[in-house]
Amino acid sequence: MISDVLIENDYYIAEFSASYGGNCYRLFHKDSRAEILRSPKNEEELLNEIFLFGNPVLFPPNRIKDGRFCFDGREYRLPVNEPENGCHIHGDLYRRRFTVERITDFEVVFGFSAKEGEYIGFPNSFSVTRKYSLDVNGLSEVTTIKNLSDFKMPFMLAFHTTFNVPFICGSDIGECFLKGRFGRKEERDPHFMPIGIFSEDKDFVLSCLNGEYRISSGPISAFFESDGEVIDIVDKSKGYIIRYSASSEYRYRMLWRRENADFFVVEPQTCAIDCFHLDKSPEKYGLISLEANEEISLKTAILLQKI
Repeated sequence: MISDVLIENDYYIAEFSASYGGNCYRLFHKDSRAEILRSPKNEEELLNEIFLFGNPVLFPPNRIKDGRFCFDGREYRLPVNEPENGCHIHGDLYRRRFTVERITDFEVVFGFSAKEGEYIGFPNSFSVTRKYSLDVNGLSEVTTIKNLSDFKMPFMLAFHTTFNVPFICGSDIGECFLKGRFGRKEERDPHFMPIGIFSEDKDFVLSCLNGEYRISSGPISAFFESDGEVIDIVDKSKGYIIRYSASSEYRYRMLWRRENADFFVVEPQTCAIDCFHLDKSPEKYGLISLEANEEISLKTAILLQKI
């Protein structure tokens, strides 16, 4: 069974899997009957496209060239798990079993910890908690990472959050639009690795600013600087908005949809892709350094509301 934890209130139902990273695999809005997150039918379907259901946690997110980087005088060597592009991608925290540390009617806390080298060869010891809360304003999550080592730890995080589009039964994907504020786009080579250039995409940025980017217009795979904490998916035919917010530490957004897909991925990410190998220090591109025994908490939230 994929979902093994459920919390519910008068407005929403949320289902989670402790077995797969404490991920939320279903968020249902009762009044509108909206299925907000894309949910797998079974475990086989999940494992076939594991990044394209719910909100899988990515640590470290996106791609790292050769799976190697230097930080604070140490070399980090991660497995090259995407050999066709010669990189490490996404970690595997989304596959790890989390423990249920606390659960109430409207809240659940999942936890995971690893000692030095236990997690994909990552040299730091660390812990992760995913605290979800459900109320009239939807589902919020506070993710906390603590460095349990006696030396510095590089911190970078993302969620491969996959929304149904359309998210209300009987709606028309042609009437679903993306609205948000974006900055420059990080350009990538044919292997999806950054080439060190951030460019302006004025037409796309303006269409999103005005809520005029039609999600059904075609496939997209683009990584942008974020110019705001909120992105909306707007269903004009049914008069509802999915509002996805992420705290200011998430300085970037990955947007992804394949041709003719009935879903859309909005991926808040703290750092630029492969920030360790760009022209400036990784910190300039969003890398966060955690001192020994230091922790950081970041927040995301998903709600459904009327236009």
